[in-house]
Amino acid sequence: MSPFRIDTFPFRIGRQNGDRYNDLSIADSPPWQVSKQHVSFVVQDGRVGVLDRGSRLGSLIKGRALGGKQGVPGPLFFDETDGELVLGSMHSAFHDRVTIRPD
Repeated sequence: MSPFRIDTFPFRIGRQNGDRYNDLSIADSPPWQVSKQHVSFVVQDGRVGVLDRGSRLGSLIKGRALGGKQGVPGPLFFDETDGELVLGSMHSAFHDRVTIRPD
């Protein structure tokens, strides 16, 4: 996926053809890793975090479980200026680097 800037929060991510309320729709195929309504990027107290939207497999934020059967609902926050977001299981193809840049 090519880099892009997120300026509007919450920013909702989910599977393509899954939810018309996703700001970013990701093409996925069986075995599904991305849920129809997967995560949202949020800002609270000036920090950027990720909130689960009811995903089946959850996500990993810097190795911490978010959503799914094992994780917290969130939000989980990025403590530094960047981090890794994995949508679905650790075996998912959807491993992305998140970079936080102050305005």
